[in-house]
This record gives sequence, C-alpha cells and structure tokens, in this order.
Amino acid sequence: MLGLRSAHIHGTSMGGMVAQQFAAKYPERTERLVINCSAAKLDYAGILTFRGWIDIAERFGMGSRTLAELIALQALSRRFLDTSEGRRAVDMIQNILQDSNRVDIFKLACQAMIDMDLRPLLPKITAPTLIIGGDEDMMTPWDQAASGAGQDYLAQHISGAKKHVIRGSSHSTLFDGTDENCRVVMAFLKSEF
Repeated sequence: MLGLRSAHIHGTSMGGMVAQQFAAKYPERTERLVINCSAAKLDYAGILTFRGWIDIAERFGMGSRTLAELIALQALSRRFLDTSEGRRAVDMIQNILQDSNRVDIFKLACQAMIDMDLRPLLPKITAPTLIIGGDEDMMTPWDQAASGAGQDYLAQHISGAKKHVIRGSSHSTLFDGTDENCRVVMAFLKSEF
C-alpha cells in the first residue's frame, strides 16, 4: 500500500488502528478513510477483553471453543447470534482461530491493541473520514470510559469526520449490519454521504 499514489483505506478494529496510523503518516496518499468499529485507545474494559483472550489462548490454544464463543459474544449482536447464521459464525471464528493463527502471534496482536494510543495522531488525519460502527459494539464502543478513546472520540478529533451508527449491530457490522454498512461506505467513497 505504501507504493500507492493515493488510497481509500477501510479498517476495522485493529485494521482501523493501522488505517489511522497510515492516514496520519501519509496524508498525501490517503484520499478517503473509513474507520469501522475501531478506537484510538482502549479503556480498561477493552484492555481486560484482550487480556482475557490472551489467557484463554495460552491455556487452551487457538482452537478453543471458549475463545471463539467469547469473541463471537463480544463481536456480534445478540439478535444475529440467535440465528442459524450467527451460530455458523461461531464455528467460522473457531476455524479461523485454529487454522490461521498461532498463540504467540495472537498474543502480540492483542498486546498491540492493549498498548496502542493513537490520540496524538488524529489531528494529522486530513482525508475525508467516515467513522462507522454498531450501537451495540462491546469491543470498541462509541463512548468509552475516560481512559479510552472510542468511536465518538474519533469523530470529534478527526477534522470534518462523518459518523454513522448502525442500530442493532455490534462490533462486526459486516456480519450483523451488512447491507447498511455497505450502502453507507459506498455512498461515502462516492462522496454521496
């Protein structure tokens, strides 16, 4: 991506944190930025979430059903989880964790989320920015405790940022708010939002 003359960047959670860093460091290469269900800094509740994931992964491995279920519970809306599609999503999360992750790498990724504080970078983001996420997001809620900087903080501290809240959706708006998420993101990328 660094070789691009310009980019539309769309990131969720950790990807959203990477996208914030890229847009702040390379404003001339960033045409538009979509931050989907992310934060600039986790509050203590968010830190506890990732510490818990680390503990489960260390004790039970990446194929742990408990880890998959906990991530699903924290990432997907109750409404979505109550469907057959939601139950299949738990299986998919478990398969991805088991087949595509190692405990040491997973721990490093979780620790990076725990340690990250991107608040000083936000004034450097100059690209048109969309902050989008679900109103039931437990992982990176719109309004975090005082020690964190959630989605509302991003919308307030990135100049000209637009925000869109998907009602009834959780952290994974691409699963439990798919149509609305895609419609709003496409409208934003076309400068129609």
